[in-house]
Amino acid sequence: MKLGFWQLERASEKEVLIAEHEARRTLSPVPISDVPAVTGDLSGLPVLLKGQYEGEKFFLLDNRVLSGRVGFELLLPFRIDSGQLVLVNRGFVVMGRTRDEIPVIPALKPVEIAEGNIYLAQNSLFSLTEDSSEVTRWPRIVQQSNPEILQALLGEPLYPHVVRLKFNDPNALPRYWPTTVMQPEKHRAYATQWFAMAFTITLAFAFFSFRKPDD
Repeated sequence: MKLGFWQLERASEKEVLIAEHEARRTLSPVPISDVPAVTGDLSGLPVLLKGQYEGEKFFLLDNRVLSGRVGFELLLPFRIDSGQLVLVNRGFVVMGRTRDEIPVIPALKPVEIAEGNIYLAQNSLFSLTEDSSEVTRWPRIVQQSNPEILQALLGEPLYPHVVRLKFNDPNALPRYWPTTVMQPEKHRAYATQWFAMAFTITLAFAFFSFRKPDD
């Protein structure tokens, strides 16, 4: 029963989270240079980047799947007018025949403004294990998109949060970025299962407790 109520609580929390993200996405975008990196929950906040991409060094975020295809998410540095580098996630690219083969990457369209939403990257359970012989090899395949970790590989400080391009940006690629992996409906379905199991066990307990012994 406790597990069932916990799942209902998680469903309510996810509904609030989704509502907050949707409300935040409707806000007018603000220059990222005006957004303090450590102020409150910035996830989903619309931002504008004015500057240009620096496409010589970029990252391929490993273990991505879209529509049944295995590939990467493409992370590129974008230098804003203030000189700060911001890591931008363009979206999904399909992996080549092998991991050593660089995937086909659509060329960047020349832009001076990019628009997207701040994404708060979570640390992966995996760690970066590239050996020293590959330090100068680009693109780099990485297991997580945390800028505070990737800036060490890039050799230059990064804005501490990733910006995910909006779907209608000229350089946006296919993507599947739900606000939460498990939707509230799924939590309610699990709660129903836990309550059903509790009811079944209670019936079984009553049956075997009060059943008359055989002669």
